Parts: sequence; C-alpha cells; structure tokens
Amino acid sequence: GLSSKKVYFAHQSVGQNIIEGLKDIAKDHPGAGLKIVESSDPAALAAPAFVHSRVGKNTKPDTKMDGFAGFVNSGMGKAADIAFFKLCYVDITAGADVDALFGRYKKTMDNLKRQFPDTVFVHVTAPLTVSEGKAKAFLKKLAGRQTGRADNLKRNQFNALMKAEYAGKEPVFDLAKVEAQGPDGQEKTLALARGYTDDGGHLNEKGRRAAAEELVKFLAGVRTMPAGPAGRR
Repeated sequence: GLSSKKVYFAHQSVGQNIIEGLKDIAKDHPGAGLKIVESSDPAALAAPAFVHSRVGKNTKPDTKMDGFAGFVNSGMGKAADIAFFKLCYVDITAGADVDALFGRYKKTMDNLKRQFPDTVFVHVTAPLTVSEGKAKAFLKKLAGRQTGRADNLKRNQFNALMKAEYAGKEPVFDLAKVEAQGPDGQEKTLALARGYTDDGGHLNEKGRRAAAEELVKFLAGVRTMPAGPAGRR
C-alpha cells in the first residue's frame, strides 16, 4: 500500500487542496499509517512518508518544472520511490502554446528519468475550471475577454498530449478526469464539475476528498523498485 512508500509531491494551490483531502483520509483511517509531511528536505524521506512542498510560481509553469527538477536533483530523487509535480489551471490558459509547453515538460522529465532510473516519475494531468454556460461565454467573447471554455480547451489539449506520450507506458494520474466526473459521476464535459468547487477552480471538501481518494488508490498501485541490495538504496 501507499503507507510503505516514500513519495515526494511538488505543487501549488490545487495540490494543497489534495493534501487537505489526504489529511481528511488519514484522520478517518488512523490505522492506515499514512504519514503526511510538508518539507523539501530529502531527510524527510528517511522512512516511508508522503512528503510535499510548494514549487514555483502560479502562472509561470517553467518555474514549476525547473523547481521540481531542482528538488529532485538536490536529494529528493535519491530519497523518493515515487516523485511527481503538477501544473495548476492558471498555468495553462487560452493563450498558451501547448506544444511548446508539453515539449519543455517532456524534456524536463526525460532528463530526470535518465538521472534517476530507480525513481518512478508520475505524470499528472492539468486541473480544470468550471465552464460558463454558452450565453455567458458569448458575452465574454463580445467583450474581448477569454472564456473558461477557451482555457479548458488548452488544458485538455495539454492533457491529451500527456496521455498520448505516457499512458500505458508510465504512470499517469488523470486528475482532470476525476474533476470532470464530479460527485454524481455523470459529468462528461471536460471541465471541473460544479459540485467539486466553491470558486470555480479550487477543490471544496467533496472535491479534494474525491481527488485524494483516487490518488491514494493510484499511488498504491504504482510499482516501485524493491528496497534491498538488488533494488534501491
């Protein structure tokens, strides 16, 4: 299970929502042994734990990629069984050059995989926001403003590139899919379900719990190198 793994996760605000969801789960299942620690110090992974820290600046995806690579290179890569970071919805908006962004992401991850072959790097799809109704989107367009639909279109393009590149070959946690399904599991549009958010972007208690539960299941199923002489460390 997850409680026997050393995990490092770098994030910003939606990631913090998911951390709160993990804490909710840990509180409800004290016997599960899920230890959540906020730190960017590799020493925090001396024993199995879910270690997380903030990375980069929102709206500047390059700072998140570089920041994650920096943490991995400064010891987290050696210490962690599993390492991952996620972009935020504010990092990919209607004006984004998705091909260039994904190209940079792939290059960053390729370098890290080469340097740390024993660490499993997980890919996470970019989160979404609520889409306005057609009428509201039309009025926004008339006023020359970008619409949530246009933003989500770019996020879904980025996520499609990610899944085309890695799905079936490397672990991909499809956060966007979890967000779009919503509490009733009926939502089919590629936008954040209204029942999972209070402000249109961040996850509320229901949303963070759903995302955290899916993440726990997902990470528990990720195969890592066995510890011991033949494996890591």
